[in-house]
Amino acid sequence: MPTTAQLLAESLHAAGISVVFGMPGGEVVAVLEAMRQRGIRFELMHHETSAVFAADAYARSTGGIGCVLTTLGPGATNAVAGVAHAWLDRAPVVVITAQKPDELLPDYTHQVVDLHAIFAPITKRTVAITAENAATAIPETIALTTQGRPGPVHLQISNEEAVREVSSEQLSVNSRGTYATAHCTRRSVHLCTSSND
Repeated sequence: MPTTAQLLAESLHAAGISVVFGMPGGEVVAVLEAMRQRGIRFELMHHETSAVFAADAYARSTGGIGCVLTTLGPGATNAVAGVAHAWLDRAPVVVITAQKPDELLPDYTHQVVDLHAIFAPITKRTVAITAENAATAIPETIALTTQGRPGPVHLQISNEEAVREVSSEQLSVNSRGTYATAHCTRRSVHLCTSSND
């Protein structure tokens, strides 16, 4: 059975996302590895806000969906200005942030903030991904970026959930996985990352 991180990478790929911009941390290593295995390129940026701007520009230049990956705490909060910009400009961007598991939040104080409360006003949806909800929540949330009024969405995932296997029962819940595929050009990626130099 695939892990939650592998299902996330597969869903991104199915949505036509071939490049992800961001600033990683230890909490997203499993997600990064799943993306690498699926052939999704990661573009390391100097700051999370610039990563969101690059994903926004990528979405506009390709007609597809942009994607950002950050670590938890300050990594996620650093992305807020860019996400607000994407919200106001109606840019389809998937924002993936790390987070500690819900059961650890009352006791774990280092770099933990309520990301749902922060991202809810500036995204179409914010959801915590688990092995139990991944098969439906991930593709449905990604699809929201282009449905109706385009805009960003937020997925948060803990490392503990990222490495859990998704059951076959959960996988059978959502078998549609239909997305419009974006065709990215090398020029589009170059334009999005050239400000990073």
